[in-house]
Amino acid sequence: MRKPDNWYRLAVWLFILAVVALTVYRQTPPAAVADAPPTEFASGRAMRHVAEVGKEPHPMDSPAHDAVRDYILGELRRMGFAPEVQSVPPDSVSPGTVLQTDLQNIAARLAGSQPGGKAVMLVAHYDSARDSSGACDDGAGVATLLETARALKAGPPPPRDVIFLFTDGEEEVLLGAKAFAAEHPWLEEVGMVLNFEARGCKGAVYMFETSEENGWLVREFGRASPYPLASSLMSDIYRQLSLTTDLKVFIREGIPGLNFAFVEDAMAHHSPRDRPEALDERSLQHHGSYALALTRHFANTDLAVPRTTNAVYFDVLGTGLISYPRTWALPLAAAAALIFLGLLVYGLVRKRLKLSGVMVGFVALPVALGVSYFVATFIWEATRAMHPDYTRFSHYKIYLLALAAVALAITSAVYLLAGRKAAALDLYFGALLVWAILTAAVGVYRPYASYAVLWPFVFALAAAVFMLAQGERAFDSPAALAVLCVCAVPGVVLLTNTIHLIALGIGLARAGVLVALAVLLYGLLVPHISLTAAPRRWLLPALALLAGVVLLVVGNLQPGV
Repeated sequence: MRKPDNWYRLAVWLFILAVVALTVYRQTPPAAVADAPPTEFASGRAMRHVAEVGKEPHPMDSPAHDAVRDYILGELRRMGFAPEVQSVPPDSVSPGTVLQTDLQNIAARLAGSQPGGKAVMLVAHYDSARDSSGACDDGAGVATLLETARALKAGPPPPRDVIFLFTDGEEEVLLGAKAFAAEHPWLEEVGMVLNFEARGCKGAVYMFETSEENGWLVREFGRASPYPLASSLMSDIYRQLSLTTDLKVFIREGIPGLNFAFVEDAMAHHSPRDRPEALDERSLQHHGSYALALTRHFANTDLAVPRTTNAVYFDVLGTGLISYPRTWALPLAAAAALIFLGLLVYGLVRKRLKLSGVMVGFVALPVALGVSYFVATFIWEATRAMHPDYTRFSHYKIYLLALAAVALAITSAVYLLAGRKAAALDLYFGALLVWAILTAAVGVYRPYASYAVLWPFVFALAAAVFMLAQGERAFDSPAALAVLCVCAVPGVVLLTNTIHLIALGIGLARAGVLVALAVLLYGLLVPHISLTAAPRRWLLPALALLAGVVLLVVGNLQPGV
């Protein structure tokens, strides 16, 4: 097999790195907007509210809490609303609660141009944790509601009513939301809830939770959001955690809803660091882009939300949302696995593949995965031991890149060694056999996560068809390499995004798991790895290892918190 010139190989890996960089970049919030026309959301205007709400800790039973309540009421009245305060004794909502003051929810209503029908309700809580100023959690949500109310008030009213609910006592086991659900007469008129939260102080805002039977909701969310970031995988992970927000109360009442939050810098959550200067204004702008666009969209529907099958869904680099019924997950996975088996049999029968070589490739991927898992776990535990005073590694992305580079060094080395026993095409089909098993298993046991393996596998099958047709000529031209690179894009995008989302949720506490996902991605890049087989076969693992070491050194030189 004639190998391409060195610049071909370099171009392939530069392309893959560029796709990784683009994927990570698109997981950042949109630019802040200092000012905008009156009918649009501007984070610069909303930050004024954050500065006031997040001056100091304002839990229930504190004078600062009353000051925040009065500030919200004053702002709403200044805009022309007639807000009301729902005052409820806490023990009437949760018997045995020891609080000295009543819950005080704030509710305001923007009348629609078409009376009757259901209303859209935006929710954020205005109390803070006791040791936190609450600028991010949930001063950002409060500011989002106030700026959205101002923008809606500045233009023609939407057809349906819009309710703005600032709940009290969210940090005290959702007491304010429970009080509103139990006693407020407006509850029966609510057809949709949009809840705005924070579990950090920066980063993109993700739609991370929906009510059940969400197919219609998810589709409408994707259509209306200017910069949608969401996945059923994130929602599935959230279901497994012992976390809850005000939205849970309204979902239990049978009201459809969507939940939004930014989660980076999670160690600031409920800490003294949660102050106005810690909030990334871009995150606030992302909050607002959802709030205003979705309110206008849903307030222009009759909100007779159809009960449709739960969806599997994921965003495409923040440009749009792909969704389909959950019931499709298993049939699609089964179809992909059967197509692969058909290709495998075809290749063996036509003697394009050797079974012994496929088995070498099949074994190589778990070997690379296991070695990378233990090396990554060792590196991360050693790093933590070097910095026992750190409670947070604020530069965790550097370590994540370092571990991914080390894993690439290990995986490419394993496959280059395996290349002495088998052809590149055999090794690729061996790796795809692992993927076929994984795709089927995830389709059965974790259907909401299935997209993250199904679509990379499907496009890898397209590359496999091309390679079977081309045989040894598969690497002979730039056009052939372009086909392989294009087929790799969905896998690089979806798995990079998955790794990033999991790292956001759990940090590097499970470094081995994150690296295992990276190795699975590298399994889809076996043809690209094989490009390094000659004339300098160890160039890729050497460069990847060097990059990993340099990044680890840089990471360890950065200050932690």
